[in-house]
Amino acid sequence: MALSKWGTLLLLAATSITLGCAGGTTLNVQNPAAPKSSQIAIAFQPSPPASLFVNGDAPITAVVNNDPTSSGVDWSLQCQNNANCGSLSTFHTDSGKATTYLPPPSLSSNTQSVTVFAFAAADHTKNIATSLTINAFAGFLKAGTYIVETTGVDASGLPYQRVAALVLDGKGGITGGEQTLNFMNPVTTQMASVNDAVTGGTYILGPDGRGTITINTADVNVGQQGVETFSLVALSSSRALLTKTDIFSPNLPLSNESSVGTMDLQTPGSQVTNGGYALVVRGVDFNTSPIALGGVLNIDGPQSISGSGSNFDMVINGLGSVISSLPPSGTLSPPDKFGTFQISLNANFFGSSQVNTFTAYVVDGSHLRLIETDGSAGVTAGIAIGQGSLTGTYSNFSGSYAFGIFGEDLSGSQSTLAAAGNFTVSGGSLSNGSIDETQSGLLMQVSDGFTATYTVDPSGRVDTGTSFTFTTPGNGTGPEFVMYMTGAGDPVLVLDNDTEPSLNGGFAGGIATGLAYPTTAGVSLAGQYGVSFTQNFNATEADATGQICASGSSVVCQGGSVDTFSGTVDQTVGFSPQGPNTLSATYQSSPVNGRLTGTISDVNFYNNPLSVAFYLIDSSHGFFVETDGGPDGANVGYLSFGYLSGRVPVCSGCP
Repeated sequence: MALSKWGTLLLLAATSITLGCAGGTTLNVQNPAAPKSSQIAIAFQPSPPASLFVNGDAPITAVVNNDPTSSGVDWSLQCQNNANCGSLSTFHTDSGKATTYLPPPSLSSNTQSVTVFAFAAADHTKNIATSLTINAFAGFLKAGTYIVETTGVDASGLPYQRVAALVLDGKGGITGGEQTLNFMNPVTTQMASVNDAVTGGTYILGPDGRGTITINTADVNVGQQGVETFSLVALSSSRALLTKTDIFSPNLPLSNESSVGTMDLQTPGSQVTNGGYALVVRGVDFNTSPIALGGVLNIDGPQSISGSGSNFDMVINGLGSVISSLPPSGTLSPPDKFGTFQISLNANFFGSSQVNTFTAYVVDGSHLRLIETDGSAGVTAGIAIGQGSLTGTYSNFSGSYAFGIFGEDLSGSQSTLAAAGNFTVSGGSLSNGSIDETQSGLLMQVSDGFTATYTVDPSGRVDTGTSFTFTTPGNGTGPEFVMYMTGAGDPVLVLDNDTEPSLNGGFAGGIATGLAYPTTAGVSLAGQYGVSFTQNFNATEADATGQICASGSSVVCQGGSVDTFSGTVDQTVGFSPQGPNTLSATYQSSPVNGRLTGTISDVNFYNNPLSVAFYLIDSSHGFFVETDGGPDGANVGYLSFGYLSGRVPVCSGCP
């Protein structure tokens, strides 16, 4: 059989050659056999982790051997049931270089399995895989209905308010609920109040108590085309702090919302009972002027308010006085399946009849979250707390209190007034008072002592009138506080009409609402805390939540020193999600008159660090406020106001 050209060459190459040499020696030389083709191999070096937490990451490295082309490694991900697998920092690396795996932002359960594949780029038939189990702690939050309340602003500078009932399944899923929103409708460009069904959603927690919650609705005008995403930090198995943080997606516009709030487990079967409920709410009126309302509503009939034992107050930015209504009357609607009901009040401000309608979401029999839904008198939101057996019996006001209030100064812009302080009250006088207040729209900040007198109404209404006087003579008189007493163990609600004619050239003041808590003496800032805060940088609001560990004489955090704290926060800055970032602080070792001073730092602060004052309620709670925002301060026109609350770790050994 004839040989082909290539076959002939191969045959000749294998033929023995005989060489003639001196001495007649004959040498038989055989060409060496062709080497075996190299075998490409790939292996993980080092071995990848078998599991990681949902808010962690994992660098994964593969090494390719016997690849003469040095083509490197191709990567891919796979998971079941069309779940979000997470992401890789890159899908191609050089041999021996790592790609970083990032878990998905939410899980449909407490665990999820993801497979990571590494392929030799020169030959995809040479590949290896590793399975990662992603762990979350959604089960730390008890299953049940949670009441959410958030307040903030949208890009128009007007309020964005939310109260919602969310049904959590205890495994990372939201199975239903409803929510009420007040916001600038993008279609009509008018302030609107809407009620939407919650159709589903997910939530997760990481080992440090931080996590996310995503709410799905069918209303494309809210959130990101009906999807609302929040960062949260769990304080306990039934309570969390949260802030609005959108998700980045090329297919979704940002929601243009910045807000912060709370989430509380509803006590099953709770409903309001007859008796007094103190309330404060804040927002804008129908002219979009800042407004706040407060009072005591005495439910004294079957789902009705006769007016006896009730009162209702209003402050409007710029009017400079508290306006009181005639005793309001009204009705309560039957509750829906989430316990939500409507309160319709017939008030009489300025000598004319006015109807204010609030939707009330029940946390328990004594605590309600309120959002105004009449659409004509205004859009406000806030809280109501029951007075119980004390209804109508108040004659005295006493004790030591720490307070925090938030609102708008006379510039009219949202989120421009914040104050924190403390006082001792007895015998008709407020004494030993301290206050740190910032009015960022007016470039005004004051830190001073104060005194005041007050009167008490049997309904629990406490009024300082015009008696508030600063300790520094040049600061003159200060705000009028109207406070509404609640049941035993609950805070006092505060309505602030902030008129300060001697400050800032006679142009200082505003309105605010807040809380005053009874304080515990001799406490320190030490331990694990959740934190939430709002900031205003030249009319741009930023909001954040997170977790910190504070080191003290009895608690030393990892890497910390006494009288410092450090932790991680998730933020929205300029309506865009930022972080997670490190939040840290240093402060005095012991308070002076219940007041701690220090500095607080974060890379997202426009000027870093900030000077702040802390007012501790007890070892687990407190307020803080920025103190360097005046005309001569480091951060002119800036405002920061926050709240600290002790938290329980989500698992044994978790931070």
